Amino acid sequence: MPELARPEWLWLLLLLPPLVWWWTRRRRVALRYPLADALAALGEGRANRTRWLGLLGRVVALALGVLALAGPRWPDEQTRLQTAGIGLMLLVDVSGSMAERDFTWDGVPTSRLEAVQRAFRLLLAGGTTPDGVAFAGRPTDLAGLLAFASRAETTVPPTLSHSVLLRELDGLKPQSDPRRAWTNLTDAILLGLDRLEPLGDRPKALVLLTDGVQTVDPAPSGWRPRQAAQAAQALGVPIYVLDAGGDVAGLDAEAKARRQEAVYLMQEVARLSGGRYLAANDSAALVEACRTFDRMKPTMRLSFQYLRYHEAYPWVLLAALGVLVVVLALERTRWRSLP
Repeated sequence: MPELARPEWLWLLLLLPPLVWWWTRRRRVALRYPLADALAALGEGRANRTRWLGLLGRVVALALGVLALAGPRWPDEQTRLQTAGIGLMLLVDVSGSMAERDFTWDGVPTSRLEAVQRAFRLLLAGGTTPDGVAFAGRPTDLAGLLAFASRAETTVPPTLSHSVLLRELDGLKPQSDPRRAWTNLTDAILLGLDRLEPLGDRPKALVLLTDGVQTVDPAPSGWRPRQAAQAAQALGVPIYVLDAGGDVAGLDAEAKARRQEAVYLMQEVARLSGGRYLAANDSAALVEACRTFDRMKPTMRLSFQYLRYHEAYPWVLLAALGVLVVVLALERTRWRSLP
């Protein structure tokens, strides 16, 4: 079925009526001629018709030009993929604390972020952990990636091209600049919701991977984490919070209090949004949290995704130019008239 890649350009069609009005009201050039009375009997029928036909031709050419800007296209039926996945945004904390090397993977000490990168690769692409835990992958999910520390930034919008997402995921690094290494959960949630909004009525979810409490206060948006969670619940988008923070064992009283505050906040965000809090404070727990989310498959909605489209805008643009050339040629030949 034909569609438009950039339908917002059609708003330019609203300029056509004012242009037509201006064309009809503009002052025309007059010619002094001593025998004008003799010419008056000839009438203006042909001149009026050619003038209006010229105007109509220009309007058609402009309308076709606007249509070309809107990007008409139709999908290639040979590249149609049946999809029944969800809209998924991975919100990955890249604050300074994610560089802590308190995780192990296959017996090798690793940072929290590196463990997250490996676990999310298994979740999306499938595979087997060193301990033999198998993932089937989620090839039909429209998955996106958002990294956040003091600021939240969309790295990859929702896409079926998971190889692109995983390449960007592997390139994430913890923030080393102390001025930008804080944690801003609120704006990460709000931006994630905004990136899922264009997916329409497809089931959606946020997976929030963090190890800390909101330390950017106030957030640039002016919202609080609980308010963002309530907004997610109102939009029907559950938040699955994967807590990659370390264990409280061995912490002093102040650090333990901060850790307990962070856990309570993450639990509240998950509860208010209709999602779930999943502890992931070591590699085994992180893998199990990903498996738990993977088993929570929302009701799927069957749809189709196309890998390739046939673009029609070059032909529409050629038609516009063709109409304009014909009109200009006729005005200089058969439709030619005195001012």
